[in-house]
Amino acid sequence: MISKMKKRIAIVGAGASGLLLASLLNKHLNFDVTLFEKYEHVGKKLLITGNGRCNFTNLHINSNCYNNSWGYDIASSFDCKKYFEDLGMLTTSDNEGRVYPNSLVSNTILDILRDQISNINVLTSTNIVKIKKEKDIFYLTCETKQVYEADILILASGGKTYYKDTNSYTLASMLSHQITLLRPSLTPLKVKENLVSIENIRCKVKAKLLTNNKCVYEDEGEVLFKKDALSGIVIFQLSSIIARYPSTNFEISLDLLPKYEYQEIVDHLNKFSHKMGMFPKMLMQYVLKNSYDKSNESIAKTIKNLKFHVVENIDFKGAQITSGGIKISELTSSLESKYVSNLFMIGEMVDVDGLCGGYNLQFAFASAYVSYLQILKKAGEENEKL
Repeated sequence: MISKMKKRIAIVGAGASGLLLASLLNKHLNFDVTLFEKYEHVGKKLLITGNGRCNFTNLHINSNCYNNSWGYDIASSFDCKKYFEDLGMLTTSDNEGRVYPNSLVSNTILDILRDQISNINVLTSTNIVKIKKEKDIFYLTCETKQVYEADILILASGGKTYYKDTNSYTLASMLSHQITLLRPSLTPLKVKENLVSIENIRCKVKAKLLTNNKCVYEDEGEVLFKKDALSGIVIFQLSSIIARYPSTNFEISLDLLPKYEYQEIVDHLNKFSHKMGMFPKMLMQYVLKNSYDKSNESIAKTIKNLKFHVVENIDFKGAQITSGGIKISELTSSLESKYVSNLFMIGEMVDVDGLCGGYNLQFAFASAYVSYLQILKKAGEENEKL
């Protein structure tokens, strides 16, 4: 057990999880907290979340939203919406359960968090490049060779997305932890087909992810055609599944008219031979080009089952999150290292990833909360619930 004397806590990374943890620890006078951020400002990625509106959680969280049940158990343990509302932030939600600040501006949630850490020592433009532990003390060395000491260390330095040059995994490996395969997730998907003729066209679809002609996931939403890729939230969801199964061949089937049955489309084509009025002209021409023949039956089948072959996508450019990270088998349910006492790893750097819709920020915030409870317990504080 850590004694009741004031303890030095170092949090490396001032993103979503690091900021929330700092805001929680700031309530306790017996902690001396320092927050390290390698960039000049805190919460940079938070500002671009949800197209700048910060979709920070979802009302419909369930186990199918995450790549493992361990991550879901942590994510579902914290009422993120209530936490921010208790701090005075009004919220709003949409039909899909996505929750935003009522302002629909990401700065709102960042301002709330910054206000909560006003008494904490925040060191920006401070890149931690080396960590070692001797006896019970962590020694953190930054690029300028300055060394900081801590009794409790939390790594919250993010994944490989956005912060392309992150050293999260290097720091973790210095402390004996292993990393699973890192892959981009919530990203556009490159396909073999040439889509130049329909580039920038949008369409409401039902999308199915297929492997060996078997559907492994399906969802509805808007797809955006790029010259060599598919994009849009519905495609991001498929990419989340693909990221978890490397070296698997996937196809995507798009139903371009999910509200209409096959026979209804055939009847429409029989009635209107000009074939206009269904899609933008270039999309209809693409459908015709990819139909087995020019019969209305074949065209209708293509409309209901337009196929694309996914190209292996290892480019993190454009990806919203990282799939993979610190092995969850090396962490306790409180996100403390099983190998190094008083070391916690939280947020995106852990091998937990969710679907698009606020689930990843929910995990980031919840992982901070769960680690916070364990830190209080180790420090002999009352194990409070928010």
